[in-house]
Amino acid sequence: MLSVSRWWFSEPLPVLGPPESARIAARAADYLRTVGAPPDDDTLADFASLELRDELLFREALKREWYRQDPLIAARIIQNVQFLDPSAALTTEAATTRGLALNMHLTDEVIRRRLVQLMEQELLLHACLPAIEATALRAAYDELAPSLLSPAIISFSHVFLGDVDPRDARAVLASIRDTERSVSDARTMGKPFLGGYIFQHQTWQQVSSRFGNAFADVLAEQVMALSGDSGWLEPAASPFGWHLVYVHGFQPELPQTYDEVVDTLRWQLQQEQQQTALNDAIRTLMDGYQVRTQ
Repeated sequence: MLSVSRWWFSEPLPVLGPPESARIAARAADYLRTVGAPPDDDTLADFASLELRDELLFREALKREWYRQDPLIAARIIQNVQFLDPSAALTTEAATTRGLALNMHLTDEVIRRRLVQLMEQELLLHACLPAIEATALRAAYDELAPSLLSPAIISFSHVFLGDVDPRDARAVLASIRDTERSVSDARTMGKPFLGGYIFQHQTWQQVSSRFGNAFADVLAEQVMALSGDSGWLEPAASPFGWHLVYVHGFQPELPQTYDEVVDTLRWQLQQEQQQTALNDAIRTLMDGYQVRTQ
């Protein structure tokens, strides 16, 4: 009678979830530190989905006992065992055996992430993804071409005046112009600046990181109005004080050619292709579980 009941009624699916609240809270804390604001409900729902996904991959990797085969996991287990008992003189095999007996492969977060990564690699290996064709690369370029720009580049020197009255800064600049001083000679009219005096081939982002956004914005506005390829700009302030800036050269944003960006486009399309294949494979695996979201 027992065999008949098994024939009629299939074994229940293993339960996956609900996601652990502590793990979602940890993701939310990381989000708050990074973004500076707590996650909204949609973001929390995404965190829950990610936790279910990782738990699924973790379990599938455990089924395959990859924690017994991967050298990185073995090294982590040995490290943990040595930390627990530094005085124990254990062979590599003995330390690994002890760590597994203590279920370190189930509780260590680094090992968990490694097992999830191994499972992702396994799923992608079996996806047999085709190579990205030239037609797809060209279509991606044609679509993205308006946004594919090489950054503007500026080369400049500066005279650092420090915390002075803006009127005094303009007076120094007028003196430099009237006497037609060279840039190196003009620098003697300023103060020492630890960050240096000459900056070659800088993007606006690099200028902002060195001198602040307001300084970069003032330079960008003045450079566009500069007659010729070089010359002195009006005094500009940074968090350090006032600067007199001489532009040696400026190149505005320029469209990037297909050959310049084709490798980047190929990588992006490969990433999209892999993510789609991985999502499909994970959905197939989830069909073998009874998923509980709460």
